[in-house]
Amino acid sequence: MSAKILPSAHPALRWFSAAAALAAAGGISYRAYRQGLLRAEDKSLDAWRAFETHAHAGADRLVAAAVLAASPHNSQPWRFTVGPGEILVHADFERALGAMDPCEREMFIGIGCALENMAIAAPGAGLATQIAQRPTSSRELAARVTLTPAPEAAAHRLEAAISRRRTDRGPYDLAREIDDETLDALQAEVGGTGDHELVFLPCKSEEARRFGALTLEATRDIIADAPMSHDSARWYRQDQTLIDARRDGLTMQTQGLAPWLATLARLVPQTSEQSAHSVWLKNTRQVQLATAAHFGLFVVPAHRLLDDVVSLQVGRAWQRLHLAATLRGLACQPMNQIPERICRERQLGHEPKMQSAVEQQLFLSGGLPTFCFRIGVPTREVPHSPRRPVEAVRRVGEALPARTEE
Repeated sequence: MSAKILPSAHPALRWFSAAAALAAAGGISYRAYRQGLLRAEDKSLDAWRAFETHAHAGADRLVAAAVLAASPHNSQPWRFTVGPGEILVHADFERALGAMDPCEREMFIGIGCALENMAIAAPGAGLATQIAQRPTSSRELAARVTLTPAPEAAAHRLEAAISRRRTDRGPYDLAREIDDETLDALQAEVGGTGDHELVFLPCKSEEARRFGALTLEATRDIIADAPMSHDSARWYRQDQTLIDARRDGLTMQTQGLAPWLATLARLVPQTSEQSAHSVWLKNTRQVQLATAAHFGLFVVPAHRLLDDVVSLQVGRAWQRLHLAATLRGLACQPMNQIPERICRERQLGHEPKMQSAVEQQLFLSGGLPTFCFRIGVPTREVPHSPRRPVEAVRRVGEALPARTEE
């Protein structure tokens, strides 16, 4: 039996232990500083504050609203040209998601979200808008927003939600349901164009169970597909220096973790792609599918799944719904693994496994889901995601292209 060594009997050991503790504390403090945990304001969120404080006026006010819109993986795939009496909205293909969105369907949905924010912000800026979607044969020119003076400046009833809206990936309150009156009101907000339909699936229904099972299957397929997995993971941001520089992507702060756990996660180096996707699969199963009050699906005719104009329309509808839900104290999160796999299988020319499963199990009258989400009552307040400022995405146009409306 060996004797127990006491620190008091060994000054060198006592000094080493103290030095190690001090070094560890210093290392943690430096990491906390590097990760922005010690500063009063996160500058990657300046765009949110700029909108709230009305830092921009006129057409730039609309661009300031647009940059706060939802987008796939927070990729912010847009650029804006502000010219006399109009704003041109461009698709930024350098921000495409690659194999995660091989036909840019989600990119155009995200641009549609930006268009809706612009339309909602316009009355408060004293402007009226007329939006032409895909006004030319160029996919790069996603929309032309024509501006005219409004009879009077009066804020739209949804404008207050623009700077309050967040994507909530955390647990929702299962004890609190969403009543039919609220669902009907949300349905009325988005209306219908004939090109898309909004379908709600109650969490306890058989349809919701099937949707959950297919979402998990699609998630596993994405993780197993190396190009999809990589193109998803490259938008994860953990280093605050990179977040401050790029002001895009999916940060640890927005992953729905408890505040203490999110803080702890920010103190450690970024996890591997495999580890990140393992956590994603676990959270999808145990948190996001398990705590939804309802699932929602924007359904389009199968032959129009990859129609850019339809995607823009769906994006506008989703943004409007999310803003309306925000004002009602509800939380939302996109869950688009199913349509992502449908599009990926089409791109590869593979057997349409996911599309066939949807057609056989979800009974959508021949339609396909192009955008899926969950909705419920939040259990905690979640932070905003970073955004590029107006100045980074807007240029002033000199000679704008001639109008060639469809």
